[in-house]
Amino acid sequence: MLAPERPMTISIFHDVDDARERWLALQARAMAAPFQTLEWCERLYAGPGAMLGAAPLIVIIRDRTTRRDVALLPLALGTRGNLSVITFADFGLSDYAFPMIAKDSDFSGADLARLWPDILAGLPKADLVHFDKLPALHEGLDNPVMGLGGASVMKLGAWALKLPESWLDYQAMLGHKARRDLRRKTRKLGRIGPMKTFMVRQGEDAARLMDSLRRMRAERFGALGRADASGEDAAHAFYRGLAESGAGGMPVLSAMKVDGEVRAIVFGLLRGARFYMLALTFAHGDRELARCSPGLVLVHETMAELHKHGLKTYDFTLGDEQYKASFAARRIELFEILQPLSARGKLFAMTHKARRRASRLKQEMLSRLPRSAGRGRK
Repeated sequence: MLAPERPMTISIFHDVDDARERWLALQARAMAAPFQTLEWCERLYAGPGAMLGAAPLIVIIRDRTTRRDVALLPLALGTRGNLSVITFADFGLSDYAFPMIAKDSDFSGADLARLWPDILAGLPKADLVHFDKLPALHEGLDNPVMGLGGASVMKLGAWALKLPESWLDYQAMLGHKARRDLRRKTRKLGRIGPMKTFMVRQGEDAARLMDSLRRMRAERFGALGRADASGEDAAHAFYRGLAESGAGGMPVLSAMKVDGEVRAIVFGLLRGARFYMLALTFAHGDRELARCSPGLVLVHETMAELHKHGLKTYDFTLGDEQYKASFAARRIELFEILQPLSARGKLFAMTHKARRRASRLKQEMLSRLPRSAGRGRK
């Protein structure tokens, strides 16, 4: 039974169209990363989600006293091996799991924890609830999902940079060496040929840049002997369609031309005063160009341009690449929650947690080894 001090109702939708009106109304007055917006999730459910056989589970919570929606969780029911699993709508493409929360409400983790048994009762039967990529805090708000308890830290982290009001103050944060290196690399790029940066927000130019980004990343990952998940057909079609449509005014493609050719691209989403960088690449086949780090120069140029228009946070999103710290970004811990709902789910959760513990133990042991250990072999 719901606590009388905060009476709430739960609505669960299995079709985006049925939830559309309430979703958009809440979105207009909510804190949400791009990954919880209707524009993102609708395409995600219809494209990659449908290909994987996942079903939408859209949970909307309303305060009965004010008769206004206060939170929305875009969930999905999919499969993992022989398990049925409830997750956030992700399919490997969303970067943060965080409910959409009305800014004028005080909806909390305690509220979600109290409602959670009723939410589960209204969802289809499943073996497991698995929420990952959970930030404990986002845009100054606590993540209510953490109120469910049992969260563990993921090895994977994210990075973000809070920019000061003055660009000169940011340059001071950056430090003398970093500023000098960026100036040097910019001069070197200028010697290769005239350098120009520009931005595209939608249309055919955006689609062409996305195709170029895919080719550049394929070259890079091919050289590393790795597969690029974002370059797979379904993922590329999702990102390309998003960029071409200019969905919700969020997509931003920043590109650098050197000697008349596009040689570096940044792709991300702008929501409010926060830019979420989803992809960074450059033409890797040219060694002279690679020595100039055109991708890093473009990140700096993109940041400067967006800052002119009120950017407050440059979010590098997932991944612990070393270059992010060089821009004075800070690491964000991410969490995951596993809730088994069946015997098979319990077995999976036990195995998953054991593997995570073994991985952490291995990393701790390696970190204690002398730095010289293992050297002498290539």
